[in-house]
Amino acid sequence: MSYGLERLKEIGAQKIHEKTHISRAHVQAVLHESFDDLNKIHFLGFISILEREYDVDLADLKAKGLAYFNDSRNKPASFNSAVFSQGKKKSSPLFLYVVLVILLFGAFLYFELMPSMNDNNQIQKIDNSAIENAQKNIEPVVEKKFEDSNESLLSAVNNNLQETNITSNINSVVAKEEIQKQDIQERAKSLRVIPKAKVWMGYIDIKTNQKYEKNLEKEMNLDVNKNWLLLFGHGNLSIEVDGKLEEFNSSQNIRFKYVDGKFSQIDLEEFKQLNKDKKW
Repeated sequence: MSYGLERLKEIGAQKIHEKTHISRAHVQAVLHESFDDLNKIHFLGFISILEREYDVDLADLKAKGLAYFNDSRNKPASFNSAVFSQGKKKSSPLFLYVVLVILLFGAFLYFELMPSMNDNNQIQKIDNSAIENAQKNIEPVVEKKFEDSNESLLSAVNNNLQETNITSNINSVVAKEEIQKQDIQERAKSLRVIPKAKVWMGYIDIKTNQKYEKNLEKEMNLDVNKNWLLLFGHGNLSIEVDGKLEEFNSSQNIRFKYVDGKFSQIDLEEFKQLNKDKKW
């Protein structure tokens, strides 16, 4: 099992569902490699979302899924042989019926003509015209039934293929809409720092307590899916949150927090409370 998949299993299907809006059933199908509960387009879309949201590598899982879907797609359709074999079975009773009629009719003529053959001691030819007429009357009926049977079978096959194509198209549209909706939600959120002058910036991931720092001269975007503590050497800067710009003008240190998508300025005491009682 890859590290990325192991990490997602530790997080759990419920939390992943709450964060990504992927249904719990689909999350569990991906985590447990239950590819028969997914289609190829959904699977690839979910893999893309999970890799982006959790910064994990799911290349091994993706390769397994694609191998499964490609193998399923290349399997020969079993219903064709079954359908046409049924068609052959349906034609068998009609064939036996024709043979039986011919035999009975031949026996009837034989016993009718036998007395005259015995009396005259001559070999006479049996007139087969009646048999031929019977064959001519029966054969069109047999052919007609066989043609109707084939037409019904072909119609059923075509309908089945059309339904399969419609279902595939619907699933494709649903997957695209879900991915587009996720992208729109991501683009609607933003956390951008715009310095008016060069400034020292320290920022801390509240969840992991990982600290970063840099001398900021150009604007910088922060990951809106994380919770942050921000500390600046001075407050001569602007901060954009979800498209709304806030201006600050201060020569003193300035502190902020970004928690669950909400941004606010805080004092030193609150900063220390969120930073394990440390100023930095």
